[in-house]
Amino acid sequence: MGDDTNTPGSTRICARCDRSTDEPHAVTVEGASGPGWVGYLCPACHSRRSATLADPLAVAAAMRQAREGGTAR
Repeated sequence: MGDDTNTPGSTRICARCDRSTDEPHAVTVEGASGPGWVGYLCPACHSRRSATLADPLAVAAAMRQAREGGTAR
């Protein structure tokens, strides 16, 4: 019944490059018309994703500043 994501030898398909990987990283994939779902990324795609993610606190601060009449950059 458990998730075998971290079990050695478990193979998943990368949601970004469609290659199989024996070292999957579970990520949430956002759905445009509904809830997101859990997908998997290979180590190479996961490292690129991690490097390009926006800081959620910086995004929230920019949104708050824009709402209060400042400019968001």
